[in-house]
Amino acid sequence: MREISEKLKVPVGLIAANFGGTKVESWMKADVLKKHQNFQKIIDELEKYKNLIVNPGAINGQDIVWLNGNVVGKTLIFGLARHQRNYEINGCQFLTGTNSIVIWNYCSKYDGGFRGPAKSMGISPSGEKEKAVSLAGEWKYKKGFEGVKLPKTPLSMQLCYKSPVVLYNSMIAPLIPYAIKGVLWYQGESNVRTAKNYRELFTDMIKSWRSEWNQGDFPFYFVQIAPFKYSDRGNLSAELLREAQFLSLNLTNTGMAVTLDIGNSGNIHPKNEITVGHRLALWALAKNYGFTNIVFSGPLYKNYEISGNKIILSFNYAAGLKTSDGKSPSNFEIAGANKKFFRQPQKSRAIKLPFQAKK
Repeated sequence: MREISEKLKVPVGLIAANFGGTKVESWMKADVLKKHQNFQKIIDELEKYKNLIVNPGAINGQDIVWLNGNVVGKTLIFGLARHQRNYEINGCQFLTGTNSIVIWNYCSKYDGGFRGPAKSMGISPSGEKEKAVSLAGEWKYKKGFEGVKLPKTPLSMQLCYKSPVVLYNSMIAPLIPYAIKGVLWYQGESNVRTAKNYRELFTDMIKSWRSEWNQGDFPFYFVQIAPFKYSDRGNLSAELLREAQFLSLNLTNTGMAVTLDIGNSGNIHPKNEITVGHRLALWALAKNYGFTNIVFSGPLYKNYEISGNKIILSFNYAAGLKTSDGKSPSNFEIAGANKKFFRQPQKSRAIKLPFQAKK
């Protein structure tokens, strides 16, 4: 934004809705993500949980809360003992007539039990505390036993920043009333293990955001994932995800800042962030602010043709293409019908790179 602001001579605002180490499905709307078979079950289950708050007040120590035999909340971090409990649950878990609330409480350092205050203890619709039904007063009490096996924690209590839909609901949906110029996106590393699904998820997310904002096909510029040594042999999954990012450029008004030449294979968070920001700024300046004579993209593969025993590759955005060291480009591989790849010597010529196969 600094570079764009300096060029335009006006302030440029930036809404920072970011969270490290996330998956693309966390940033997607539920009804869009539900179209993908792998997520249908989890979305259906998530839709069961919403809209009522159970608040037993502050509790000394740790606690798990059951409503009619179902776990609806828990606090297992001792340092939160002084905090009010606010457990959001699905209203359909309540029965007509009598309902039962059971609270398991464990405190290893002090006396356990409720801390109140009484006026805070109650059940209320989300955002409507004035309609609360009080939980203050006398409770039945029974000493527990050591070694009791606790029930498996339900999905509603396992949600985190990597869970589907969570970040869309909490960090994107509230922004939709704002008018925006476009989106800058830097994410993907956490999806490397599921790279084969990334293209469809990513493009669906972009389309969904554009639809929700109802501002047309606003610019969506993203950063290629960092050149890090990921866990699989040969980094094949990372290459598949980069391919998915590349293919996403088929969407209207998208652009990609390449990072393969500026990263650090030993650090998934490269420190050369200024260059990353500069490359994103070039896309915006050229495509959205009317600046001309700007090289805003590195070479992007266009097509190939076979001429005799040569393969000729063509690229977009490759005027004046040359290597930084002046040597012929390397790291190209060729495969025949048997799909076995082998490296080939190359010669570069203008925008085209002819390969002469030896095998």
